[in-house]
Amino acid sequence: MKKTKDIEWYKEAWESRKHQCQECGVHLPHFSPMYVSHIISKGSYPSLRNHPENFMIYCSQCHQLWEFGKRTEMKTYGEAMEIMDKLKKEYHESKP
Repeated sequence: MKKTKDIEWYKEAWESRKHQCQECGVHLPHFSPMYVSHIISKGSYPSLRNHPENFMIYCSQCHQLWEFGKRTEMKTYGEAMEIMDKLKKEYHESKP
């Protein structure tokens, strides 16, 4: 069930943005879950896994850079950190 919900979320995320890498601008010709990169990892905040703001659209090279490279050197880093801060604040404020 979780996997089906994830695929639906990836497709909705893909359809909500331009089909180009937000980092390098390359056109992405078709849908792939690989192009949808979580800003806050699925494991660290599971309840934010499918949040409609918790993603960036990256080509596979930029996605790899975000996950395993020097994300602080990416031009989208600042925007991603603003989103991360906002979502974490909302998460902590919603806790009893």
